[in-house]
Amino acid sequence: MVVLGNAFSIWRSLVALLLLSPVMAVVALLVHLNLDSPVLFRQQRPGVGGRPFLLMKFRTMTNARDANGELLPDEQRITRFGQMLRHTSLDELPELINVLTGDMSPVGPRSDLPCGPLSAKRALCLYWPPDGGITVAA
Repeated sequence: MVVLGNAFSIWRSLVALLLLSPVMAVVALLVHLNLDSPVLFRQQRPGVGGRPFLLMKFRTMTNARDANGELLPDEQRITRFGQMLRHTSLDELPELINVLTGDMSPVGPRSDLPCGPLSAKRALCLYWPPDGGITVAA
């Protein structure tokens, strides 16, 4: 039954990618024009069974840095365009590629940042290991 569910998820993500590819192309062009390159934000996240994968989203923030070369806080780097992408969830369209490759599920808990040894939620991570999904509705 799990194999059938995975196959269905992959099929649905492939169809969604084909249907949404014109929208994704326009968003990618707008991200490039507004924020330059790279167009995609990639971040390592824990997947099924804690196996790491690269989560992909459209960029919504600049790479602005302070005098020491450190990234500025998120609230100073996000642009109006980035806020619009987040509000409409268009920034999450590349996650369909993660579903297609089997790294994420279309339904399930959102894949959070990795639980490190100094993480405040370390006990929760040990009790309830994260499995990646696009939605929070299970």
